Amino acid sequence: MPARFEDYPRIAIVTGADSGIGKACAVALARAGFDIGITWYGDPDGARRTAAEVRDT
Repeated sequence: MPARFEDYPRIAIVTGADSGIGKACAVALARAGFDIGITWYGDPDGARRTAAEVRDT
């Protein structure tokens, strides 16, 4: 994370986080210390799996 953003809250909303790039982004941001909100379109079970992985991170 660039130093210029250190004073900002670490909160992110990731759309399409039920799979693929959205899931990868949500997990990566969680590992970087962000609080994550996720949205999904067609796969609520995938979104639940992503949310569980984010919580575990």
